[in-house]
Amino acid sequence: MGDLSFGLLNVLAGSPFYKSVIRQAVNEFFDPEKCAKETEKLLLKDQEFTATLFSLMPATANASLGILRGVNRYTGIFTTDAYVSLLKSVLNDFDAKYAAETLNETFDGFERLMKERPDLPAEITAKKFEEFVDALDFGKLRGFVEQSAYCMKEALGMVNRKIAGDPVKIANILSAIPPVVNAYLAVANDLMEQMEMPAETLVSVTFNILESINAAELGKMLENIARSVNVLHEGCTDKRFREFAENFLNKMLENADVDELKKTFIALLEDAGAISEASVKVAWEDPIVAITFISTIPAIVNTSLRILNASISKFDEMPAEVVAQMAASMLSEINVSEIGKLITSGARFINSIAENEPKAIPNFMQEVIESTEKKELEKALGYLISSFVGALLANPELLASAVTPFIQSLKPFLKKMEEER
Repeated sequence: MGDLSFGLLNVLAGSPFYKSVIRQAVNEFFDPEKCAKETEKLLLKDQEFTATLFSLMPATANASLGILRGVNRYTGIFTTDAYVSLLKSVLNDFDAKYAAETLNETFDGFERLMKERPDLPAEITAKKFEEFVDALDFGKLRGFVEQSAYCMKEALGMVNRKIAGDPVKIANILSAIPPVVNAYLAVANDLMEQMEMPAETLVSVTFNILESINAAELGKMLENIARSVNVLHEGCTDKRFREFAENFLNKMLENADVDELKKTFIALLEDAGAISEASVKVAWEDPIVAITFISTIPAIVNTSLRILNASISKFDEMPAEVVAQMAASMLSEINVSEIGKLITSGARFINSIAENEPKAIPNFMQEVIESTEKKELEKALGYLISSFVGALLANPELLASAVTPFIQSLKPFLKKMEEER
């Protein structure tokens, strides 16, 4: 029957008269609204007939795919210009508005199904999707995605401009982000749990991806994200954000392997060292960027101090011997050579300030002392000074350089005591 039908079409295709008749008949028959109304009438007429029509849908879909493959092979002989002209002529007659309205109705139906049967997509498509993935050429898929990503840039830009002017559309899109992100997180977690890849291969793939990313576009994206974060920060109270962060982190940590998180955090900190070195090097090559970078240091220090203060304050709730053991363990793992470098750089920095702004450091120290609890500070200073003196005694070359300025620093103190007498 199929051969007979296509044989008839072959005969008709060779006749100019029949081409005109077919075109007219198709245009009349394929009027979208007429098809919708007549299909609805047919489906409502008889349940058995409706079941028969639905049973024919897979065959119809498969036949449509066959037609598409035939078209693909046929268009392979076209030149690029001819193929573009064909696509334009097809798309010019495409009723985009009617397609959107049809999708709206389809979404309504699927939304009702998903509410009652959330596992329905996996239930009805899992096996077929596995067959589809097995047969799909991922090399060709990658090439198509890479090419279409650039080709669709302008088209998607037009879509963005259309959406950006409509707050309702933006709100709906933003509201859809959480479930999409949640779904992708679940899929990504499942993939990463099942994925077995040697470290060398993973590193190679990761660096290939990073090197291929358009850094200029990423910079623009970071700028736009920063602008959005600033707006969000202005509209979000500190208390509200703290409550959200606490609840979010609690839920996240309840379902995470803490040991793995620790390893990851340490690895990220080590990588952050390399990233920070590169960032500082790049920043210092441009004076404007360097000044901007330096201006963020107080905010970074303030935030770091808040985090450190919040962490250390929790030690008060723990037994003293436990805190001592933890501190000893942490101190043994700290890279002392890096602290030495930090002290050297810090000393050079302090010397520069003292030589050019003599009052800056004393004023700063005075403000710090005024904001601390005196008893705790006295005890801590006693421990620190005794430790510092012990270190000096073990290093005679430093002792000589430290004693003289220390004695000189005592002059104002001794003078004040003499005046008070």
